Amino acid sequence: MLARHDIKGCTPGRQTVLLASSLAAVLLLPEPASADALPVPLTIEQALAAADQTNPQLLAARARLRQVDEGVPQALSGWRPHVSVEAQGGPGIYTTNTDAKYYPERRVPQDYELTVTQNLYTSGRVHDEVAQAKVQILAQRAMLAGSEAEVLLVAALAFLDVVRDRDILTLNRNQEVVVARTVTANRTELAAGAITEADLAQSEARLARQMAATSTARAQLETSEAGFEAAIGLHPGVLVLPAGDLPLPVTRETALALALQDNPALSAARRSLEATRLGVDIARDQLLPIISINGLVEHQRDYEYLMYNQRANAAQALLQFTMPLYQGGAEYSRIRAAKEGNVQAQELVAQAERQTRRIVVAGWANLLAARDRVQDAAAATRADRVAEVGLGQQQAVGARTTIDLLNAEQETLSSQVTEISARHDVLAAEIALLGAAGRLDSSALLPGATPYDPTAHYHQVHEKWIGTTPPGNAVLAPAHSPEPGPEIDPVSHPH
Repeated sequence: MLARHDIKGCTPGRQTVLLASSLAAVLLLPEPASADALPVPLTIEQALAAADQTNPQLLAARARLRQVDEGVPQALSGWRPHVSVEAQGGPGIYTTNTDAKYYPERRVPQDYELTVTQNLYTSGRVHDEVAQAKVQILAQRAMLAGSEAEVLLVAALAFLDVVRDRDILTLNRNQEVVVARTVTANRTELAAGAITEADLAQSEARLARQMAATSTARAQLETSEAGFEAAIGLHPGVLVLPAGDLPLPVTRETALALALQDNPALSAARRSLEATRLGVDIARDQLLPIISINGLVEHQRDYEYLMYNQRANAAQALLQFTMPLYQGGAEYSRIRAAKEGNVQAQELVAQAERQTRRIVVAGWANLLAARDRVQDAAAATRADRVAEVGLGQQQAVGARTTIDLLNAEQETLSSQVTEISARHDVLAAEIALLGAAGRLDSSALLPGATPYDPTAHYHQVHEKWIGTTPPGNAVLAPAHSPEPGPEIDPVSHPH
């Protein structure tokens, strides 16, 4: 074990790593059979990179951003021409009593029409819709950053949970072996008349409790490994803790300032507030006029079987002015609703600021407390080790009973478990604090990896005029639209 002066000059993150190494040194770990059988170690950076590339929650959040990107070309369509073609035709029979001959006419009327509409002035409506769409994209990018931070946090905690629970299981297994040896020795001593049956019963009870503790630790490890696979998409092999310090803010005030500026949830709330303010302008624009030019090219043909074949062609370009006066009051209701939505967004920003402050303050306090627990638990482990050795020597000469030694061993085990848990809590608190400060992203934690570019898709589609295929490799699932099955429309209906 490391003495306190060995880690006194190290940074808190490095202290954690040194304590982890010193604790692992005292564990009775089994040696591998050969070097060829060793699995490839997985670092926490590699695990986070795997989560960044394969986690379904994160991939869904990126797809959602790409959906929101399409809001800009949809809004820009208000400035683009709208072109439509209409055609109709078919046979018909027409009769009239104004004709002296009074015979039915059999006609085949045909009508072909090409219409082009181009807005010239929209009273700022299209401009505001484009601005709102861009702000909504920025809000969704902040939400994506929040999803990425959440996924990386869950993946990092799952990594640390497996490391912690493996160490705890190893400690319990080793302790179970030690207690089992004590029980075997007590049985030999009882046969020789050196101890009583009560002494043997105490050691056997301790072994039963230790076996139960080992089973609990094994179940906890299996749960943690399942969480690892769910968050990262890999089976946990040999896991390696980070060797360096995380890029933490130096003080709580610095962390708080960074969080109030870059926290993803707070940034998304602020962008959403901007979008609701533009929503009020868009609702007001519905009361303002629109000027457009409408072009029409039409060809008509009316063919009568017996007598004539009429044709008519027309082409026109009309300047259209539309001024809404009253549409039942719906437009005024939409304005009032938009204003209330803006008020709601203001309150959500205030709530996000309070929540961010609470998370940072609580996270900083948890980090300091966890660091203190590491130091205290390390000191307790060393003291319990000394006491255990001394009691073992006294018990060997008959000055202490077997239960005294078993109690000392249990206290050492508890101290070691506490130290492992505290080490886990330090790293977990550091990563959570990075997330609250808006610094938990792939570019910060994975400098060698290629981060996802949230702007690439936007630049591909924001000026796109036509086309139904998304950029990239979007695949529909299912490939064909499903139809309702028998669970919707049963074959037989009860009478």
